[in-house]
Amino acid sequence: MLSPTYVTEVAPKEVRGRITGLFQVCLTVGIAISYWIVYGVNLHFGTPTQQWRIPMGFQVAPVGLMFILLFFYRESPRWLARHNQEEQSLTNLAWFRKLPVDDPRVGEEFTEILATVKEERESRGPLRQC
Repeated sequence: MLSPTYVTEVAPKEVRGRITGLFQVCLTVGIAISYWIVYGVNLHFGTPTQQWRIPMGFQVAPVGLMFILLFFYRESPRWLARHNQEEQSLTNLAWFRKLPVDDPRVGEEFTEILATVKEERESRGPLRQC
């Protein structure tokens, strides 16, 4: 799943763990709701085609919304830094933090991102990056 990875790469480090945990809670609640929808459909609708079409229909709305919004997402600063696009990485980081590019907090976090990317490259050795 790309969503938890994207969330952890974009979230500020002070709240990254909480946001990732909240993502897991949302998944669990969504699964519980889906079980109750299937139970209600099986209880109140007798035809087999309705028993699978109605639950599938409930899933189309959030997936469709996520697909549409996908085109408005920005690349994560870490992904851009890994692919040697440092300027765009800094710009996106400033956009995510709602701060100007020359803000010292953005510069500090950007330096940490670059150091992490450098460390990852050195630890991989001669392996090719996918």
